[in-house]
Amino acid sequence: MMFTSEAIRIREAKNRILAEIPLFEGSEQNLQKTYALLLRRLGIKYLRFGQGLLARNFRGEYLPKNVNESWDEFLRRQARNRAWGTYIEGAALAEMLGFNFVVTYVDPARKKHTMVIRRDENPEAKTIHLMNDSNVHWSVEGSNTIGDGNCLYNAFAQELKRIYPSPAQKSAATIERARQQEIRRGETVRGEEKPLTTERLTLAEEKIKESQKEIERLIMAAKRPSELEEELNAEQERIKKLPAEEQEQIAEDYRLALRLAAEEMGVEEYQKICSPTEEAMNRETKMMPTPKPKGIRAY
Repeated sequence: MMFTSEAIRIREAKNRILAEIPLFEGSEQNLQKTYALLLRRLGIKYLRFGQGLLARNFRGEYLPKNVNESWDEFLRRQARNRAWGTYIEGAALAEMLGFNFVVTYVDPARKKHTMVIRRDENPEAKTIHLMNDSNVHWSVEGSNTIGDGNCLYNAFAQELKRIYPSPAQKSAATIERARQQEIRRGETVRGEEKPLTTERLTLAEEKIKESQKEIERLIMAAKRPSELEEELNAEQERIKKLPAEEQEQIAEDYRLALRLAAEEMGVEEYQKICSPTEEAMNRETKMMPTPKPKGIRAY
């Protein structure tokens, strides 16, 4: 009964967020500060009570052993403000909201690796695409994602706003995104930004389209939840036939995986190595008031 009531609350909260995002007209920084904690709360609650495949698999429902204490400890830790968000929470939000979830991991050598973390069952589903900079900082490429320990949720809010812009932002968003990406490539003349000519803007937009096509290809190659569930069911039956000690080892591997996920770099380490620009941005945003747009409710 508790799962049913919580599932209803989660669905209602999800619908409110998706309805409010297009109406938000504050700055990008205030967008992040307004929605990050709400998204964290929803993601954690969904992992605890959600009935999607990812949430059920996270709770060890396809394992023969009781692992409740492991995932409960993980959720209590990850529910804290500024706790480093992992792929698990990002994928949970995507499942709850009905999105594909794609991550481009940027390794320490600055090489990019794009992977599909979750493909939605709906072929028309939109895609949340985040950058993960060496497990130090989540961001949206070409945008200023606040690095305050809530960066996974800050970036998620930015992507939601990209997917659901206000009417006034629809035309400006594409131009600004291309402009930011072009500037981020570090093309300068005597220390100043090059003029963004029509030719360079067109080139930047073409590169964005090429990247989007590659992401679409990767999504189409990924397995749907229904396909993954078939595999999990088969694996569950296989595990049940194993000796007790092997089953316990599988459960222990699950616990270890959660511990390792929760021990990824957090905000304290991030603040030690973040760039001066990001530090300045963080100080600035802490002093900014966080407006509450009409219709925002606490979830």
